[in-house]
Amino acid sequence: MPSRSNVDPYPLETTTEADLRELSQVLWHWHDCAAARGSISDCGEECPWSRYIKLASFHSLYRELVAAYVPDLDYGCPPALSCHGNLFDIIKRLKAQPDVSRAQLMSQCFGTNRVASTAEMPTMEDQERAFSLAARVMTAVACSGEDVESAVLELGVEPVPWRGETSILELLLAAFPLASTLSLASPPRLRKDHDTKLFLSAETIVKVGQLRLTPTDDLRSHLNLDYKAGTVQIYQQTAVLKEHLRATKSLPAQSTIAEEIRVSVPNPPS
Repeated sequence: MPSRSNVDPYPLETTTEADLRELSQVLWHWHDCAAARGSISDCGEECPWSRYIKLASFHSLYRELVAAYVPDLDYGCPPALSCHGNLFDIIKRLKAQPDVSRAQLMSQCFGTNRVASTAEMPTMEDQERAFSLAARVMTAVACSGEDVESAVLELGVEPVPWRGETSILELLLAAFPLASTLSLASPPRLRKDHDTKLFLSAETIVKVGQLRLTPTDDLRSHLNLDYKAGTVQIYQQTAVLKEHLRATKSLPAQSTIAEEIRVSVPNPPS
């Protein structure tokens, strides 16, 4: 069994350019472009790699998130994530099986495919931490496993609880309930036949509302108002949202959320 001294306490501290390129392929199934392998600047406008530079802010966020991952260093227990490839494999599983519970996917990932015996498995806390990190990279939503209090301290935000019996689909439905804030009973100026974006523009928020805009990397916090502080949070990873929309634009209008999650899954693990 490996000793503590042989285990890297920060296995994802270094992120290479190759890791970031693979991340785009995992999230949006960008094709393997021969020109991009040389210089991304050689790609044409129709090639997704021509937009790679626009993801610089997301790449910085990814580096920050994964560098903070610290595995449990219990004697004899391997880390849940020893390289970026392990994290990407979890994302592929979540995309390929969005309606399968987190506990079942954890069993697939750590109980059968990567270890020979139960004694060699990562701790349950470490497995949960790995899946929560994968879900955040994939969905821009901070979430946690069973130990919510510890997650609050680690993440600095209130995470969405992700229980073992629930799937990534159910996690997203809990984070973003499907409910309309507009109805026929709403005041005329807020009905759907009006351009409601006029009431939510940055200029209106700042000049009329006398509020300050503050950036957030958690999609749930977009447009959150802190009345006492006089601030409104704005999700800043817009390039990521555009890539998610591009990846699903070929789906029919009546497609389900599960189908949208599954779209363009690159080589899902067996």
